[in-house]
Amino acid sequence: MALILVAPPAAAQNPAIDDPLLAQQSVLSALALPEAWTTSTGEGIRLAVLDSGVQADHPDLVEHLLPGGATEDPWGTGTHAAGVAAAVTDNGEGIAGAAPDAELLALDVLDEAGGLEATTLATGIAAATDAGVKVIALTLGGATENLALVADDEVHDVLEDAIDAGVVVVVGAGAAAPDDLPIVRVGTGEDGPIDPGIVTVPADGVLGTAPQGPSATWPDGTEGYETLDGIGPATALVAGTAALLAAQGLTPGEIADLLVGTAQNPDGDPALGAGTVDAATAVAQAGTRGAGGAVVPSAGDGADGLAPAAVGAIAVGAAVLAVGTTVLIAGRRPRSTRTGD
Repeated sequence: MALILVAPPAAAQNPAIDDPLLAQQSVLSALALPEAWTTSTGEGIRLAVLDSGVQADHPDLVEHLLPGGATEDPWGTGTHAAGVAAAVTDNGEGIAGAAPDAELLALDVLDEAGGLEATTLATGIAAATDAGVKVIALTLGGATENLALVADDEVHDVLEDAIDAGVVVVVGAGAAAPDDLPIVRVGTGEDGPIDPGIVTVPADGVLGTAPQGPSATWPDGTEGYETLDGIGPATALVAGTAALLAAQGLTPGEIADLLVGTAQNPDGDPALGAGTVDAATAVAQAGTRGAGGAVVPSAGDGADGLAPAAVGAIAVGAAVLAVGTTVLIAGRRPRSTRTGD
């Protein structure tokens, strides 16, 4: 069980996150993820990305990848989503992931044309559930026609089984998600009015990991990092945020409710649905309201005996030390080695 840590004096802080491309990940700040990391980093949570697979030896992913997943990525979108959700963070390499300490299971559910069959999707969801994941990101290549299969009866049955097993399911707003299941739906705020139960992410030019060899998305290969727009990266970011909440012991229904209830839409813009995801507020409220085995100790628990509201305020306020995009995560152990050197 992770505990909210009050930031010690600056001299005692662990080293700042040193991912060299962090400055290009403005969306992390837009979702208040660095502030949330002072409370939860997703440690101990398995997150599955159902897309086109992954480049299994990517230096910014390999430490987080679980066995049993795909080892190649012919389309490239799976590798991108995996890095956006949970790239290895503070390793002197590339980018930071939305859930810096979550483990990744990358499954390939797309066919050679980037399409998808309902049976394949259902099989992938069942496999992820059996592997003990707590968050499933249905990025599915970001294709609307693929997302529509979430409403299929066969898929509904395995989604219900997954949620009953304590799995949070995150999917793009193009999906006609079943109303009877607490599925987290994600939009980008660019398609006009959307359902008020949908959370949004400004997913324009989201930097993520990319296959270094040729893929359908990048035929000439890459240097390991590229940007993508749209619902796929947005879904991956919210899945990473869900992993932070899952690490606090919340149920799928609690996580879905909390993401919607803490989303920010001060002007009531109907294109934003519930509003833009606010990871810091969601994580803080998870800790202070005691939902689902929350991590903040109640007053009188232990030597410090801080009231939950006080601890939550410290976590989101004083415990956040950030200068520009240089972020300090309280309690993170500095890494002594890194892959790809």
